[in-house]
Amino acid sequence: MESQVLEFISEFTGVSINKISLDTLINNDLGADGDDGADLLIEFSERFNVDISGIEKVYFGPEGFNPFTIFFHAVKAFVDGYRGVPDKYSPLPVSVLVISAEKGVWVH
Repeated sequence: MESQVLEFISEFTGVSINKISLDTLINNDLGADGDDGADLLIEFSERFNVDISGIEKVYFGPEGFNPFTIFFHAVKAFVDGYRGVPDKYSPLPVSVLVISAEKGVWVH
C-alpha cells in the first residue's frame, strides 16, 4: 500500500517519488495548499476508498496571493509577540495517508 500511495502523491504533486518519504509533509514540504490540497484528499479518498468524513484538522490554507493578507499577518505576529501562537494548519505527513489507505478510514 505504501508504494501505491507514494506513487499517487508523486503523480498528483509532480514531485519525484524519490523525494517523498513517510515523513514528508504534504502541505509543508510538497506545497499542496488551498484547492489543490482539498483536491488531493478527495482524489485520495476515491482512489483508495478511504472515508475522509472524519477529518477534523485544518491542513490547507486558502490559495492565491493577497498583499493585504501578508500585512495583516505581519501586524498580528507583531502584536502576538511571536510567543505561544499555535500554527494555524496541522502538518500532514504522507504516513497518515498510508495508514488511512490501509484502514479505509481517516486516522489523523
